[in-house]
Amino acid sequence: MGGDCPYFNVNSYLCLRMKKEEVLEFLVSQKESLFRNFQLQKLGLFGSAARSENANDLDIIIEFEPNTQNLFDKKFQIQELLEQKFKAPVDICREKFIKPSARNLIMKDAIFV
Repeated sequence: MGGDCPYFNVNSYLCLRMKKEEVLEFLVSQKESLFRNFQLQKLGLFGSAARSENANDLDIIIEFEPNTQNLFDKKFQIQELLEQKFKAPVDICREKFIKPSARNLIMKDAIFV
């Protein structure tokens, strides 16, 4: 049994499943605020956490509204907000910049809110 789970003293698969549900619940509950404050068009979870597999981080996919200013700062603020909330590293991927070779895999796993 995995003692490294930050949520419960259970194996990591069950922990990740809870984390997936918790992340999605948070994203849905904060969607309006996140979209407004960061000028987002899209927001979702992808990667191993979205597949309920063992993961060391959260992979978040976003896209900004056209003509959004200060993209780097906004992306960093989103990352910090989620890292503080979930006590885990967060990787932010902009949908616009996904390499064609990875697009199908990422989009297949993505769960948009």
